[in-house]
Amino acid sequence: MQCPKCGFEQPQSDECRACGIIIEKFRHRPANPPAAVESGTFSGDDSGNSETAGLSIKTIGIFLAAVLLIGYAGLNAWNNRPVVHPPGIIAPDAPEQRKTEMAGFQFEDFRIIPLADFAVNARVLSKKKYYFGRESDLAPIDLALGWGPMSDESVLGTMKIRQSNRFFFWSAEHLPIPRKEIELHGANMHLIPSDNSILRQIKKVRTGQVVDFSGYLVRVEASDGWRWISSLNRNDTGNGACEVACVNHFVIQ
Repeated sequence: MQCPKCGFEQPQSDECRACGIIIEKFRHRPANPPAAVESGTFSGDDSGNSETAGLSIKTIGIFLAAVLLIGYAGLNAWNNRPVVHPPGIIAPDAPEQRKTEMAGFQFEDFRIIPLADFAVNARVLSKKKYYFGRESDLAPIDLALGWGPMSDESVLGTMKIRQSNRFFFWSAEHLPIPRKEIELHGANMHLIPSDNSILRQIKKVRTGQVVDFSGYLVRVEASDGWRWISSLNRNDTGNGACEVACVNHFVIQ
């Protein structure tokens, strides 16, 4: 006999010695066996697609929010980038202070008593915004200012300047000028804008710019006994040495 599958010739037998098929079963197999069916489960609705679509929308939303946040941060950094000048003094004059005839006045929930007329033309060494405390209701922004040698890029380029807790700090590995000169030609000033237009101008200030403003050095009082008093000297340091200025005129030069 001959195997119907592989063609091997052998004596009559139920099984092929070459390929091992059962000959009768092979001869009676279906002509077109049914295709194999893979088992599994599926849902008759489209909830899976909806979930995927919802996830995609959420992902897109997060991506767009991140792009907007990064863009805002970049724009803010650009708008507040420091201004760099060539070496040389760019604000030579010390602040002007004179006896005032201005009477005290009510400002929001505070009583403001002018102590002296005050005018400044100085370089901005640092700018700091504050959000908490009674002081921030009055003066949300402090400016650290320098004049004379403290407006000179060759001096400032060797120093690190920062503000914190309503103070102005400086440091240097090697003093570019005598310490007393640094103390006499720089100050931290708490600025009370007299109106919203002044506040908008102060908000625009960038480190390195020269600003010109005038108003009053003041004492501020609240009905519960709280006080905030300006220094009236440019040569003092430490606690109480900052100027508290009510600003009526402000220009970025």
